[in-house]
Amino acid sequence: MIRCITRSACFPFLLNGLLVFNRPTSADPLQRGVSLQYVHLTGNTYQFEMTITGNCGDIHMSRLDLATPEICIFNDTNYVATIHLDIVTPKVMEYLCTGGTDSSNCTDFTYPYPGLMRYRYTGLYTLPATSHLWRFVFNGNLVNVDATRGADVTNVTGVGSTNVALVDTLDNTWHNNTSMHFTQEPDILYCVGVPLTFNPAAVDQDGDSLVFLFTNALVGTAACSSASMPACVNYVAPFSGAAPLFASSFSTDISTGSINWNMNAVQLSVLVYNVREYRNDTFVGSSMREIEILGLINCAPTCTDTIAVPAFTEHLQSGNEISVYPNPASGLVSIQMDGIPVGALTTVAVTDLCGRVVSFQKQPMGNDGILIVNLESLETGGYILQITTGGKTRYLRLIKTN
Repeated sequence: MIRCITRSACFPFLLNGLLVFNRPTSADPLQRGVSLQYVHLTGNTYQFEMTITGNCGDIHMSRLDLATPEICIFNDTNYVATIHLDIVTPKVMEYLCTGGTDSSNCTDFTYPYPGLMRYRYTGLYTLPATSHLWRFVFNGNLVNVDATRGADVTNVTGVGSTNVALVDTLDNTWHNNTSMHFTQEPDILYCVGVPLTFNPAAVDQDGDSLVFLFTNALVGTAACSSASMPACVNYVAPFSGAAPLFASSFSTDISTGSINWNMNAVQLSVLVYNVREYRNDTFVGSSMREIEILGLINCAPTCTDTIAVPAFTEHLQSGNEISVYPNPASGLVSIQMDGIPVGALTTVAVTDLCGRVVSFQKQPMGNDGILIVNLESLETGGYILQITTGGKTRYLRLIKTN
């Protein structure tokens, strides 16, 4: 593991993050992001705010209802205090289609595209003095679970076992400060081969000058340990904090944080913003935002071409029941569809969770209303069955076991 030798080696600016993590015992992604920010209230009293964004389709998301994120407070390298943040309700859903249901698993767990659920936590603390370097450290400890990076992240090593770490900094010697806030979330997913621009639309209520850079993600210890800086993650070659994406082009505007890129591969990549704040040329704080960028092939879900919902949540068409068994399965799977006319042409496509078609068959419906799909050649994991007949499509989740 590469350690930071100097403060600037891993984070030249404040860290305030939006990242991904999951249960330390699970390879399935739980969180798509996390951010830590602070707001000046009065005197030396600050409100700390953490936002955790997770996949609606993850059955472990309910753990976040009981989470109390732990924030470690340091004056430079000297430990001062530990505080825990409390959940703020309600939770917020983020759909592919704004203002309505769509093809994400926030609408129905069986739908293939990820939707996001956002949790917010807050807590107060009064700093005992002024300092040129207050550090507010989240080491990945949510008390009831650790914030561990998802095992399917593609651009860093050690995923599935390393904790997220976020570090906000503050210099309140001359000025109090409130972290800048991002007002625009990244899209839930992006399509490979489509040129894109993302502007995080950062707002700073103090009117500070902002400088945006990219830096390495950090590794948390899940404890308020002593003074050492969090370790930097190791990136999969040739990636780095400054060049984190599989992309044929990647550029940024350091004054706005706007990103222009064109993905050239399926990926789930960690990208870390570092934002440095200046007031009248005086450094007052910095913040990091770590986000997951999900890129898929042939995705293109929009509000005009998403899966038909809710009409086919339970049926292909009125009166046509559908079931898949066994599920989980290791070999042959039976798809039972009642009420489909004998001879009706039916297609069954099996896709992995990145949207790649791994099996496809087209056949007329038999007398028994059952289609057979063979999963023996597929790797262990989760898949989506896309069943189309009579111009109607139904999506079902399927687990392949050994």
